[in-house]
Amino acid sequence: MATYDLLCNGCGAQWEVEQPMTALLPRSHSSRAHGPNFVCGPVVQILAPPRTVGVGADASAWAADDRQFDRDAAAYKRLRSDGLQPKNVKGSAIIEAGAETRHEAEHHRIVPDRKLRSRLDRGDDQ
Repeated sequence: MATYDLLCNGCGAQWEVEQPMTALLPRSHSSRAHGPNFVCGPVVQILAPPRTVGVGADASAWAADDRQFDRDAAAYKRLRSDGLQPKNVKGSAIIEAGAETRHEAEHHRIVPDRKLRSRLDRGDDQ
């Protein structure tokens, strides 16, 4: 659903209409100020872009993103309290669950090879 702010160029009336974005906007409107049978012609224009309310697939995707951010923020806070400095909040839950070394946590990258992981943690970059 979207909310549209509309203006009648014929009489200057302004109003809101809420309807699906796929529905056609009104081309005319009746105005009580001009009497019950008065109808302005095809003079309606949109004053502002439609305001939408999160529904459907977009809303569930946004909710999933919010839940993941909450998990990442909590993990980031725990990593920081352990004296580690992850690169950013995003992905911190995965880093917290999978990082075995300080290097992995602070570089925000899980290294699958154990030998390379221990070398990187010691500071051997070669």
